[in-house]
Amino acid sequence: MSEELHNIPIEPELEARIVALVLGEASDFEAEELNRLVALRPELAAFKLQIEQIHGSLKHVSTGEL
Repeated sequence: MSEELHNIPIEPELEARIVALVLGEASDFEAEELNRLVALRPELAAFKLQIEQIHGSLKHVSTGEL
């Protein structure tokens, strides 16, 4: 099922908004709306989780932690 979620296309604008959410760059209003969409659409939840994992890995690399 997880592979199926990664194959569902997500609008590029929505992907960019989710990346901004993960990076803490979304406004409170935007974050609330995106979190509502993520709760409704499993493919968005999977994408958000993937971006969170990548962001976490990059934070560790940039601080020298492995």
